[in-house]
Amino acid sequence: MTEQSTSQIRLLCRLIRYGAVAFIVLRVALHVALWAMPELEPLGLSMPFSVPGLDWDQLHSLSGGTRFIAALIAVPYLAMLAYALLCLLAMLRAFERAAFFDITTVQRLRGFAGALLIARVLVVPTIYARSYVVARLSGEADAHGILTFVPDDLAVLLICGVFYLIARIMEEGRRLADENRGFV
Repeated sequence: MTEQSTSQIRLLCRLIRYGAVAFIVLRVALHVALWAMPELEPLGLSMPFSVPGLDWDQLHSLSGGTRFIAALIAVPYLAMLAYALLCLLAMLRAFERAAFFDITTVQRLRGFAGALLIARVLVVPTIYARSYVVARLSGEADAHGILTFVPDDLAVLLICGVFYLIARIMEEGRRLADENRGFV
């Protein structure tokens, strides 16, 4: 590998790492802000936000306690998303060191893909549970949840599958390299 390609890989990895950190910080900040103050008017913003499974009027009319419980329902999803991004950050750091086929690098790729897959799968029951709990806590006698699945969910699942395939190919490449070293 040339010095130029190595420096390009390092730069790209660094940019992706910064983007991933910005993404998770913004995602968690928006989650907290959305549930703490749905209109964000105290911050000078008047743009209304919404949550999948709840319409604007429902979100705005929730009591503080109900909002807190509804926000807690998304914690498993957010935790899995954060873990996925931690795995991604560790993998990118390994790529910066040119440790492309190290066992830990492959494990980080697999951890990223698996955690992202689980996070994406958790979105569906999170939305359902949130809408059901909010309806029950709001006094609706015939409370029901809202089940949503969008094409983007399928795209993320397919991407996670491709990452698993790449991890498997990396493992096989490492195995072949180790096997060939024995013949030399």
